[in-house]
Amino acid sequence: LKQLADQYKVSANEGFRSIYIIEAATPALMKSRPVRWMIVAFTVIGAFLFSALAAVLLENFKHIKTAA
Repeated sequence: LKQLADQYKVSANEGFRSIYIIEAATPALMKSRPVRWMIVAFTVIGAFLFSALAAVLLENFKHIKTAA
């Protein structure tokens, strides 16, 4: 509490309008890292959808060319 009071006094005496409070580092509660299976699953699904869309578009263009 005394440390905070000292910080406020220093801040009030100087021309600064902000206070920087730095807290001690603590370890994370949960380790966060990328979930590999989710990345792979979304990549596979995305590639399948993109290739299916490309195949449908190519077939439609072929039908348009033959009809014209």
